[in-house]
Amino acid sequence: MALIAFFDGWAAPVQSSMLPHLVDKEKLLKWNSIFNVTDQMIQIAAYPLGSFLIISWDATGLLWLSFSLFSLSIVFMQAIRINAHSSKTKQKQGLKEGWKLIWHYPRLRVLLVMEVLEGMAAGVWASAIVYVFVKEILNKNEAWWGYINSSFFVGTVLGGFVLLKISVEQEKSLYHIVTLGSLLSGFFTLLFGVMPAPFLTLLLSFAIGIALQISATCSYTLTQTAVPLEKLSKVLSATLSVSYVTFGLSVLLLGAVASLNVTAAFLTAGGLIVISGCVGLFLRNYALAN
Repeated sequence: MALIAFFDGWAAPVQSSMLPHLVDKEKLLKWNSIFNVTDQMIQIAAYPLGSFLIISWDATGLLWLSFSLFSLSIVFMQAIRINAHSSKTKQKQGLKEGWKLIWHYPRLRVLLVMEVLEGMAAGVWASAIVYVFVKEILNKNEAWWGYINSSFFVGTVLGGFVLLKISVEQEKSLYHIVTLGSLLSGFFTLLFGVMPAPFLTLLLSFAIGIALQISATCSYTLTQTAVPLEKLSKVLSATLSVSYVTFGLSVLLLGAVASLNVTAAFLTAGGLIVISGCVGLFLRNYALAN
């Protein structure tokens, strides 16, 4: 399992940095949206399909199916051709280059601060915390944990479709959408914690999914266009490393808060996301300077 996660850490930033090499800059937001919508729809379908296969097959059969799908993915990846030149640098210099680039560009610094704050809030959606909220606050059975997750994923899909329908080319507009999305998702998370009506929580979970997907996709597009293409994988490696660390800390810290008061965990998470939006709002001129 550790090796799988280790090599995912190699593949994720490189795979994410490939898209700007394949499409024009003005179409980047559209294609990011297409990939995100596809990913979310696959996740929505994969949970019930996976449950059906677990019942129908044994564990060995499922592992071989996963292996076959990974192998097929490799075949398709080999068909992609990218004309890119990489510069040879010393290993120690290469490790530092992503962080140096983030420090060099004001926009990346602001987006990274927002990413850390929102990453520290993301742990509130861990299964264990949502399950406690469902049992203790909503007084519902475990099926409602699935309903809330499904509402969130449907919201993310709709958020992706919204971005496909609108045309946003200016970086200034993208940045404003990121800030607005953070503020709205933080506000909805606060409402989620203080207004524990079952059907209202489904609606709020749906709205959070829309806001987060729109904000995250626009933020991702801004990062992809901020640096030269040959440097992008290093920047994405640095930001993804921060995302993994902050999410792990978030699950630990918000889990501790939830063990005392689960409502306080959602209020803390919502507050962090609102602060993230405020950081983006107050530093907008600085972030767009370069």
